[in-house]
Amino acid sequence: MTEDLEDEEELFAGGWLAIARYPAMLGGTLGGQVVGILIDTTVGTRDLWIPLTCSVVLEAVVGARFGGKNGLPRLDRTQCLRVSSTYSLVLLVVSAPLLVWIGASHMDAVPGGVGLSFLTPVRAAVAIVALALATAVRAALLFALARPRSTSRSTSLPGSGP
Repeated sequence: MTEDLEDEEELFAGGWLAIARYPAMLGGTLGGQVVGILIDTTVGTRDLWIPLTCSVVLEAVVGARFGGKNGLPRLDRTQCLRVSSTYSLVLLVVSAPLLVWIGASHMDAVPGGVGLSFLTPVRAAVAIVALALATAVRAALLFALARPRSTSRSTSLPGSGP
């Protein structure tokens, strides 16, 4: 019980700004999905990879804005992986619009198929691998994009001191 509490405290260290990271990343997910779907529609591939890539990149950009900003310390590699893993679990719940879009765009690929009948065990396995890869890439991007801490900035006004 104590170990779970310590994990939760570490995950949300930084107060409301750390907690706000997740809804902000959700905005990046939804924005990335929309941008990716628009790009994919323009290109005409009707594939999952363009919306997925746009989502992962925008999630990381938005999530990194909360690392090292407004007094929140920069995330280390372990924290980036923890944030990314937690967020991937959240994504499983909120990615229904993308799943519906994929089903709608592939309905003619499955003879007599309706709705989500395109989902096969092989495609499910590929989706699980893609989720794991996206989690790792997002964690790496979070770490790379997080702003480093300022070490020696002076806040004094010019001419106000020696």
